[in-house]
Amino acid sequence: MLEAAGSWNHSAQTNAPCLLSAGVTLVTPYNPTPAGQCITLINGQPYTNPWGPLGSALPFSPQLQFNMRAQYAWNAGAFRPFVTIGASHTGSMSNAPENYPDGDAPAQSPPTTAILKYAIPGYTTYEGSLGVFKDNWTAQVSGANLTNVYGPANISAAPFIKAEIPLRPRVLMFTVRYEF
Repeated sequence: MLEAAGSWNHSAQTNAPCLLSAGVTLVTPYNPTPAGQCITLINGQPYTNPWGPLGSALPFSPQLQFNMRAQYAWNAGAFRPFVTIGASHTGSMSNAPENYPDGDAPAQSPPTTAILKYAIPGYTTYEGSLGVFKDNWTAQVSGANLTNVYGPANISAAPFIKAEIPLRPRVLMFTVRYEF
């Protein structure tokens, strides 16, 4: 059995929606933007499109993702052994729009805001299993992330510290199953 799936993405910001101002209110008595117009200043600082510049790549949108798996099973008397191998790849991506401040810039060490852009590197993981079927029984040894790739799957500065969420580490399992 062979299985494979993949995607090639060429994402781009295609519109520039804006945040509409509520105008002068009890909460915002010094709001410089009239009601109904796009907000362009916050606390006297330019406010750019929070979704990123037109044509820029979208966050969490790797250009390439794929996975593939192959399984081979054969008969050996009353037993039916099998072996499975697989790989999964996720390309590099960012965690935020292009116009967010670079979280790896020296000025952001330590982070001065929770809204930072980080480059998330691509990674490839491998899996495999070896087992046998007999009647209603299955026994197998399997592993995921066999090369123990770290990742990370995400990077953020939400608590004002650079936080990386790693991939699940190498996992080795032995399972026995009976179906009735």
